[in-house]
Amino acid sequence: MQDNLDVVFVHGLFSGPATWDSIGSLMARDSELSFASAYRFSYASPKIRFRPDRRIPALDDIADLLKAYLHDQKSSHSRLFLVAHSQGGLIIQRYLARMLTEGRGRDLARIQGIVLFACPNTGSEFALSLRRAWWQRHPQEQTLRPFNDLVTDTHRTVQNQIVNAAEVGSSSCRIPIWVYGGTEDNVVKRASAQSTFLHAAMLPGDHSRIIRAASSDDAVYQVLRTRLFETQAVYEAGRDSSRVKSSKALEVPPSTHLGDRARAQSFLRAFPPLAGWLRHLRVQDFFTVSGKVNRLLEEGMTRMTTNPIQYVDSDLRNAETSCLEAGGRLMQGMLDLLFADPRAASGAEDLEHPEDGWVLKLRVHQPSVDEMRLHGLRDEFFETYDVLVNLLNERDLIDHAQEQAPKGRILQEPPERKKEARLTARLEGYSGRYRLIVSNTGTSDILNVSVAFPSEASSFRLIDHDLPIDIMRPGDSVRLPVSVVMGGGKGIFDAEITGSLEGGGTVRFFSKISI
Repeated sequence: MQDNLDVVFVHGLFSGPATWDSIGSLMARDSELSFASAYRFSYASPKIRFRPDRRIPALDDIADLLKAYLHDQKSSHSRLFLVAHSQGGLIIQRYLARMLTEGRGRDLARIQGIVLFACPNTGSEFALSLRRAWWQRHPQEQTLRPFNDLVTDTHRTVQNQIVNAAEVGSSSCRIPIWVYGGTEDNVVKRASAQSTFLHAAMLPGDHSRIIRAASSDDAVYQVLRTRLFETQAVYEAGRDSSRVKSSKALEVPPSTHLGDRARAQSFLRAFPPLAGWLRHLRVQDFFTVSGKVNRLLEEGMTRMTTNPIQYVDSDLRNAETSCLEAGGRLMQGMLDLLFADPRAASGAEDLEHPEDGWVLKLRVHQPSVDEMRLHGLRDEFFETYDVLVNLLNERDLIDHAQEQAPKGRILQEPPERKKEARLTARLEGYSGRYRLIVSNTGTSDILNVSVAFPSEASSFRLIDHDLPIDIMRPGDSVRLPVSVVMGGGKGIFDAEITGSLEGGGTVRFFSKISI
């Protein structure tokens, strides 16, 4: 029994052991997997109970049932490998967390690995309102709702004391966990299926078809087969009581804490340096912004701020904190200053993420000034982002084989934008107390700035001004007191703003003024 690897399969909600028939049959016929035997764990998961003397078991009940199965019925089996689909993954994680709470981390050492298919680690929003109506008191369905407290606490325990455990002890036991989502799965989407796990990937299929294997060539069987071979290779090599993966699966420098590596991988999945949307945001002009860029930035921020894993390396922790704080300010600035134009969202409802079809535009009250503000927030974000990515490079926490980031140092300064001259003017104030705000919203210094008004603007004149202005640098604004006589002359006209450039030449701009 010592050399045999017992693979225990755990089904999901409203399902049963037959879920695994196709994979079990393939394993039985696979001569190269003679070291592995398939077993199916079963539990009650009815949609409804009609008998008042019976109840539907809750997550903790099933976790303890799994404990009895593994420790009593499988007590003579020294090596286990757990495989789960959907809710089955939550059951396994809850079992692990409860064992650690009981101080029985060493008893988990015989579990050689875990594979989770389409597990709702952060819940499922699919048909949520209908589920709440139909199964209002169903204890198993309740744990599948987004951000369930019990599931969140369990997930945090598993990440910190299982995935990133440094040793086998009473309250920790490192077990490799691989997670997979379905490319067509709308029940458990990628973000929930992969969550913050280090080894995460996608497989073809929807929520149910992801674990159906018609032949040994199907992706799900090939993935599981590879994980079993790797686990057996580790055992045969006698590496640290089978607690360390084969070098092909994971190569961790001895000086690198596993939690730092997991956090770094999560950050690089949320904000991949080579991703087109992130490179576009680097040079975004902010007069119009793609809804997809906005969505991916928000998803990345949410993913990292809800990640329970934290860096052990204080330099990495401080660098990421600065980056996420700057990203939060950029998100808030975009939320404050941009609006979605519904006229530009034709056909967006047909997209997987309808917001990807939106076009976000600057609000009309002071577009040039707002654009400069967003430029500053964006540049601050990327300055801190580049510092963090460079640190990850130095700590060897970036997998260059996966093309997560370019080798060596990346940009430390925001990309230089084309020099451009731009002056604007706008009126603010009320009841005769007005100011004309002249702003340099371009990227060049402008000298000898002056303002003039057409003859038809007889109701409008500057008072106590000091024109021309010697120099206006990018971002500068000057407030000029004005006198307005209501009822005289035109109420709408163009103000002419002129100036000269340091290298020679003059510039002239017009801004519409409305009294």
